[in-house]
Amino acid sequence: MNVSSTSSSTSSSSLGNTDLQGFGGLVSGLNRDDLIEQLTKSTTNKITEQKQSITKKEWQQEAYRNITDKVISLEDDYLTFSSGGSIKDADLYEKSILTAEGDDNATKYVKASGISDMTDYINIMGVKKLATAASVVSGAKNTDAAITTTMNLNSKATSTTIIAGTSKLKFGHYDTTSNSFVTDGSFTFPASYQDEETGKSISIDYTMEDKEKLVEQLNKAIKQNGATVGNNDLSLEFAYDSATDKLSLRAVDKDGHDATSSSETYKITADDNILSALGVDVSALSETDKKQGITFEAYNGNVATNDKKFSETSVQEEDWANYLEDKKLTIKFAGESNTITLLTSSDKDEVLALDEDQRADKIKSIIQQKINTAYGENKIDVEEDENGNITFAPHDGKTNLMITSSDAELRSNLGISENESTRVNLSGSIYENREKLGFGAEMTEAQLDAALADFSINGNAVTGLTSSMTVGELLTKINDTESLGVKATYMSGTNQFALIASNTGSGRTITLGTGAASTIFGGEGAQFNDGEDAQLTYSYGNGVTQTVSSSTNTFDLDGLSVTVSGTFGYVKDSNGTLTDTIDSSMSVKFSSKADVDGVTEKVKKFIEGFNEIATLVNDQIRNRPDRSYKPLTEAQESEMKEKQIENWNEKAKKGLLYDSSVIRDMSNDLQSVFAKLLSSGYDYKDFETIGITFSDDYQDGGQIKFDEEKFKSAMETQPELVSKLLAGDGDKKGLAQTIEDTLTPYATRFATRNGNSYGKLVEEAGSSKIPLMSLKNNIYKQIKDMNTQIENLQKLLKTQQDRYIKQFSGLEEVINKWNTQSSVLDSIYY
Repeated sequence: MNVSSTSSSTSSSSLGNTDLQGFGGLVSGLNRDDLIEQLTKSTTNKITEQKQSITKKEWQQEAYRNITDKVISLEDDYLTFSSGGSIKDADLYEKSILTAEGDDNATKYVKASGISDMTDYINIMGVKKLATAASVVSGAKNTDAAITTTMNLNSKATSTTIIAGTSKLKFGHYDTTSNSFVTDGSFTFPASYQDEETGKSISIDYTMEDKEKLVEQLNKAIKQNGATVGNNDLSLEFAYDSATDKLSLRAVDKDGHDATSSSETYKITADDNILSALGVDVSALSETDKKQGITFEAYNGNVATNDKKFSETSVQEEDWANYLEDKKLTIKFAGESNTITLLTSSDKDEVLALDEDQRADKIKSIIQQKINTAYGENKIDVEEDENGNITFAPHDGKTNLMITSSDAELRSNLGISENESTRVNLSGSIYENREKLGFGAEMTEAQLDAALADFSINGNAVTGLTSSMTVGELLTKINDTESLGVKATYMSGTNQFALIASNTGSGRTITLGTGAASTIFGGEGAQFNDGEDAQLTYSYGNGVTQTVSSSTNTFDLDGLSVTVSGTFGYVKDSNGTLTDTIDSSMSVKFSSKADVDGVTEKVKKFIEGFNEIATLVNDQIRNRPDRSYKPLTEAQESEMKEKQIENWNEKAKKGLLYDSSVIRDMSNDLQSVFAKLLSSGYDYKDFETIGITFSDDYQDGGQIKFDEEKFKSAMETQPELVSKLLAGDGDKKGLAQTIEDTLTPYATRFATRNGNSYGKLVEEAGSSKIPLMSLKNNIYKQIKDMNTQIENLQKLLKTQQDRYIKQFSGLEEVINKWNTQSSVLDSIYY
């Protein structure tokens, strides 16, 4: 199918609805729009031709880049040393795979890599010791026999009147037409928010005594999740006055500035319970206020003038039986974790059916039974202390016990921190763990802060420590302070802290100051260990041995990198102490071989990549373009089926670069690769020996043939020959360098190799792999000029259309006048 690329294939007008512009042939009967299209056809054809030219240029750019990107990929993957084994590197073909040979009880501890002329002679006679890092291990920390809670079953539990996930404030306006409140924004009180530094989810405890902290958490949640007050530019913010114990609301702009005065058109509404919980005197609100909402100013005025306190309105007391219903506690004991529901609905009913003086024992009994079901009897004891508070204790008095809950309010009622433990609790604050860390129980937070201000390891201070930080955060702070040169950890199994030097080897010690670091990591029973060097003995098989030391467990032996992971070879005396006597039967030797499979696969892929480039280039210069197939216009595509369009474009894209002198030069250069190699002194038979030859088909554009089996055989028997032919021999460039030199003038990532040019192909069409050149290439500039020409032609077309419309409109007016005069004359005559 051959469609003329310039003929109009649609009857639709290019003028749009021109009936709105003057008279459209109503009087004269002329098809004005068709006539104007014919009169401006020369200009519209020029626009169409320019658009087709742009399409063809874009196709050419794509064709260039297809070749260019493959050239650069070949360079990236096989010809740069950062590619993980450049085929230009002679070491790639060396015997680099080393195998330790000898007694299995020795070879399992030895690994080696590298290339050395002494590989076949080196014997590892023995390893006397491994390198160790300096370390400090604290004595076992104090442990509590029980976890004591503040859950006194003879008193009341404290719960919040603000229900997370349910309690909601609504913002909006009152619609007098529908007589209803229209919600434009809302805020639901959240159960948690995300800590910006750690990314950890922080549960919000609405019963906490520190209301200032509570309000701070609420505002963080708003910033993370948003809470518009109706105007998307304004957000909600809580403000707490600790002096008056009042909670107010305000609207803030995006910069955090108070904009309450500009939000007066937006009102607040909520159910009576949440308003009361926030400190509003609901009885002072009229029914109209409740229905239509109140302004921020009215809300804050109500809160400020009544006698309610936020610390009182936001919490309430209730019976433990009611409070514990459906509350869950997670218990970890002896490596097992279970979550129990403290009281079910039926449990609660059973408790409340008893007299008040019997309820506490019943609740304790129910919880004990559930723990027994989870872990067995006589594992964890639920008791009361002398103050009536519930305690949880391991029955044997020593197994680690931990309790926690995701419910911050429940933790508050129990008086525990996250992951409360009979041992050090990494999730608890330093202050909460002060006794277990070695500080006095009577120490105040202020005193502990002062102690933490003097915290140093290896003479370097750790700053910013506070008693409110968790123990886990303390360890993280130490590990993140590189100047200390240590890593800190807590060993829960033995309830000890440890500091380990970041580097192994002798001459390294860990020192603790006299402050808090010594209290936590030192103290009674602490062990200080200096670092030691590794020690290895080897020989060249001549009976002469040498003993060498290393600060790491890796040794450099004549170019070989030998890493050891255990001791062997040295004889022990009757006490199990190593002597200086070596058992020669435990010596380890090395055999080496080239990485035949790895190198073969790499060279195979390299040649396939080169052949792919040669094929693309060859196709462009061998396929003549059919100039009768031009890019389709939108109008033409609308009349064709998808398959027809595909077939048409396939023919239109044929030979896009046929006339490119750059592609023809590149084709000639690709076909001359072997000629360059042979002219530099290589023997073609040597290439045949390693399975790499020039294709005997002169029409395939210079492809290289690769015989995988021959190449593998050559790698196993003549790796030196493979290296010379591929990586080069002295001043003679090998196949890899010759191909790189051939391709670099056309495309390269390294402009400095090419006279500060990224190559002829890149200069012509750019490359997706070199973004810098996306707007700095010849085709881009040509397309840009063509678009400018189209803009000018479109302006000319508009001018021509407007002129013809004006002329036709004038003609219509003249004919209309003639018709009017003729009608008058006719009426007079008759």
